[in-house]
Amino acid sequence: MKMLLISEGKDIVASEEDKYQFIIKIASGELKFEEIKMWLQSKIKRV
Repeated sequence: MKMLLISEGKDIVASEEDKYQFIIKIASGELKFEEIKMWLQSKIKRV
């Protein structure tokens, strides 16, 4: 995903801890698809 974002001039703007917790929540099934989508939409920015 990172390479795709960079090729489009975008990146995920979040701390390493925020990104780590996000992945852990996905892996544990804590987040639903819509929550994942909303988090990504709020964190992907043009750089």
